[in-house]
Amino acid sequence: MPKTPAHLRSLPPALAASLTPEASRELADYRTGQERRRRARDAGGWAADPGGVPPFLQAAEAEASGAADLWRRLPMPGPGGGFSDAEVLDAGKKCGLSAESTREALDALRRAELVAFASGGGVVTVGPAGVDG
Repeated sequence: MPKTPAHLRSLPPALAASLTPEASRELADYRTGQERRRRARDAGGWAADPGGVPPFLQAAEAEASGAADLWRRLPMPGPGGGFSDAEVLDAGKKCGLSAESTREALDALRRAELVAFASGGGVVTVGPAGVDG
């Protein structure tokens, strides 16, 4: 059985089968463009994508380059969860930040009230005020 092309895998089988060859090519081109933009954003960070930094992160990013990407790398923790200093530094390293730059970005995020220090000594991310999600 032939493998379903990547651009059709997320569609219901009936819809994928009903696409004309032209519509299938357009969908493939669209998905390829999305993937290319995602890879470029992941390689260069949100700040490398024009308009890529969400409004609630712009002040922190302006204060410390890489803050937006660091916040993105630290997902909302589960109950009792948080991130140790080592985990934060590792996330910063994945964003291409030095230890000093990671601490500066963390301070900028704290001032923007997007991270907080947990009672257990770790760091927790905080959802932006006024943003539903």
